[in-house]
Amino acid sequence: MNCSHDKCPGPAIWQPVLGLQTSVKSPVVDARFQQLGLCEMHKDQARLTDYISPSVWDRITRYMAERGKPVPRRNLTTLRFVIIASPESTSSEQLPF
Repeated sequence: MNCSHDKCPGPAIWQPVLGLQTSVKSPVVDARFQQLGLCEMHKDQARLTDYISPSVWDRITRYMAERGKPVPRRNLTTLRFVIIASPESTSSEQLPF
């Protein structure tokens, strides 16, 4: 799989994972984008705002609500990366986009 960034031929090594919380004291629920992967260079350039635009955030909250999960707060969301196909990458909620 190649990097998901526009026309990048680099190999996708990293998968973005959002840390979702409903309140400051609630546990973090990891949610990964199953169709995205980034090379080392684009991982270093990625920011949280790249993944929670208003339209994407609406999709995330709708997805969680439809599954009976608590709807997270946007201002408590964090971004981290895991290596694709690692045990850590397969143990989180999969976002279907």
